[in-house]
Amino acid sequence: MPSKEERDEIDRLLGEKEKIEKKIENARMRYYKRQLDEDIFRKILEEYEKQLIEIDVKIEILKGKRVE
Repeated sequence: MPSKEERDEIDRLLGEKEKIEKKIENARMRYYKRQLDEDIFRKILEEYEKQLIEIDVKIEILKGKRVE
């Protein structure tokens, strides 16, 4: 069972994850409106997805689950 500090960190990470997901949606909308070219869009998505994976790993570690 995570401690209070760990639960607080999990909540913070979940908030950060939500912000990144909104940024991804914003990038998609800009791409569909032709405000971003495909290469830039892919680079943005790649970076955001990398951040999401890192956050998910941190959350799983804090929850005490094994990450492989």
